[in-house]
Amino acid sequence: VRTYGGPVQVAVDTLLETPEDVLLIERGGDVGGGAVAMVGGFVDPHEWLVEAALRELEEEAGVTIQKSDLPPALLTPYDYPRRSMRGRIITNLLHIRLPARVPLKAGDDARRAFWLPKSDLPNVKRQFFSDHYHIVQQAITRGA
Repeated sequence: VRTYGGPVQVAVDTLLETPEDVLLIERGGDVGGGAVAMVGGFVDPHEWLVEAALRELEEEAGVTIQKSDLPPALLTPYDYPRRSMRGRIITNLLHIRLPARVPLKAGDDARRAFWLPKSDLPNVKRQFFSDHYHIVQQAITRGA
């Protein structure tokens, strides 16, 4: 039984993209364990959205980016009411483009962090958590 009542939760996801690749993680934990996903998580009560996204990026993939190094960040909300089986979760996508891959180190609730060639995305579509595949594809396609 799906229930969408209760509090609305706020999350962030980060799409780190190079000209050829995207950064993904393999989720650990009970919810979606083993699924492929973007780096992300819930926003702490004291955090700004961009700060939460950068914190999750460091915790889950070992990538440190300073807020001051970002161009003025445009966060794209994804708020489809039934995007998650866990209830109403609105995520905000931080899309960062890098010229080349950077080293990764999985941590927190990510079993592993890895670079996936964009051309391989359709091959792992069924392994994605929730609506992450569609968000990644949409962001890459429209440059969001």
